[in-house]
Parts: sequence; C-alpha cells; structure tokens
Amino acid sequence: MCGLDFHEQVEALMDIEAYDEVVRRLEEDDALDHDDFLSNWNLGWASFKLNRFERAIGPLERAVELEPVQFASHFALGLALESLGRLEEAESSLRTALVLRDSGMARQALAVVLMEKGEFGDAERVHLDGLEVSPDSANRWEGYADFLVDTGRIKEADAAREKASKFESKSDDADDDD
Repeated sequence: MCGLDFHEQVEALMDIEAYDEVVRRLEEDDALDHDDFLSNWNLGWASFKLNRFERAIGPLERAVELEPVQFASHFALGLALESLGRLEEAESSLRTALVLRDSGMARQALAVVLMEKGEFGDAERVHLDGLEVSPDSANRWEGYADFLVDTGRIKEADAAREKASKFESKSDDADDDD
C-alpha cells in the first residue's frame, strides 16, 4: 500500500474486508479523526462486521451526527442496535434510513426488529409497503415469503416465493440493496 495516504489505505482495507486491520489502524495512536465522517463510518462498520456491536455504536452515532443524511450510517447503526437488543433505538435508526433511501435490506431489518418487539402487523406492513415501491423485486418477495414462514403462513409464503421466482431473472434496481 505504498504511495497511498492513511485514508486511502483504510479504504483499500475496507474494500478487501480486512476489518481487523481497519480497526487496528484507526484505533492506534489516536489515528481516528473524531470529526471525520469516513473514519467514524469505517471504524463503526468494521467493528460491526467483527461482531463487536457495542464498539460499533459510538463511531456510527458520530458518523450520523457528522452527516445525518447518509443512509448507510443510520442503517448500520440500526443493525448494531438490534444486535444488542436495543430495539426502540434500532427501529428509529432503520426508519430514518428508509426515509433517506428505500432499501430492501433496510426494510427486512426493520421488519425483524418489529417482529422481535411482537409487532407482527407493523412488520408485515413494512414488507407490503416495500412491495408497493418495487413490485418486481424478487428479493423483496423472498423477504416477504420469509416473514410469512416465520408467522406460520406457509401457503401464502409459497405464493410469495412463486412471485419471487417470476422476477429472479430480472435485475433488481441497484439502489434497492437487495
């Protein structure tokens, strides 16, 4: 990685998913610039990917503070909070992420949080709203089918999977994050 500045090195490590090395470099000798969105995002996401959820929260919260309109920060923070069982906060972060950008992955994560809270009707509504936005998304139909299986509605799940199979050959929108 000769010739690359520190931030470029960290980005290159993120690209190859060398998360242990990212965390090490950002935490050594106060390398983390607490006022830099990208440094906080990288440390938070790398920590999350290493299942260090508690450690991920601070940098992800800081990334949200620094650039509140970044979908990825809210999404990642929601995932980390959900992993720690902090469901109200996770729901809030994931709902904010969806306001910033509609995403199949964010919808599925929010539905999981709502199910964990026992709010099955709201979880189903999240899936159905996503299908209204992208009715030809195989991944959204698969996510809905998974929800239906989880709630014991097997025949409906089979029908949803059949719809998903009709759209599998089509390419889902790249911004859908499916």
